[in-house]
Amino acid sequence: MICLLLTLQALSQAPTPPSPNASSSLHAPGRMAFGDLDGDGCLDLYLAHRAGGHLFLRGPGDALSPVSTGIAPLVPGRFAQWKDVDDDGDLDLLVWGEDSGHLLLNDAAVLHDATVEAGLVVPDGEPVESIDWVDMDGDGVEDMLLSVERGILAFRNLGQARFERMQLTPLTRVEDAAAPRTSPTATPSASRSPVMPDPNSDSTTANPVSGSGTKTSRRRALGSKSPQVVAGPAGTQEMQSGLPCAAELMDALVGGCIQASTVPTLGMLMPLSSDFFVNA
Repeated sequence: MICLLLTLQALSQAPTPPSPNASSSLHAPGRMAFGDLDGDGCLDLYLAHRAGGHLFLRGPGDALSPVSTGIAPLVPGRFAQWKDVDDDGDLDLLVWGEDSGHLLLNDAAVLHDATVEAGLVVPDGEPVESIDWVDMDGDGVEDMLLSVERGILAFRNLGQARFERMQLTPLTRVEDAAAPRTSPTATPSASRSPVMPDPNSDSTTANPVSGSGTKTSRRRALGSKSPQVVAGPAGTQEMQSGLPCAAELMDALVGGCIQASTVPTLGMLMPLSSDFFVNA
């Protein structure tokens, strides 16, 4: 009792004292972590360091004495927290912030590194930035959340300092859920008018039904004799020269190509360029 009173008095005079009346504050993570390692009622101190932390036991007269590495292994870290991870009634120690983190289990006031045995393996050894505890699966037991650079790693608490990796299913983003669904691109039907190619360039003209293509020249002198029109496959009109009528120039009532004239004439087409084929 005297030792506990001296400890509380010393802590009340410290610049940043932990509150012994609030366990959440007393065992909060930080560079300095206070906890009773040996169960004597006195608060011991673990000081985290990137080159390896040190444990100090509080002895008679409220003095802090460093312990050897046989009692606390030398592990790097910037933060530490006391917590009874294996539920055996004594406080264990978590150290992280410099590498993938360490779980130091308390076995009769001696700490040993049980990180790998506990299943707390971080992929690629990424440094752990923070450790949080929350019941993720609703079984009444706190699970462990490790924050690393690439995201959050969740470990299910199986009890007795055993953990297994939990897969976190990401939620759909709001903008993705609100985005309208787009239907697949429809294939143009045969009845849709094709796009006319440039009349001044040589190009491959495809039969709209047969799908065959023939490289022809669309240049023809104005006033030249029009080739005769013959019936093509599948009811299309195709000229003797092998050129099909463009869908825009076919007469739907009488069949064949719509006639054209070099002067304005009712019922006939008049070209706007001497390069466009007409039947004058």
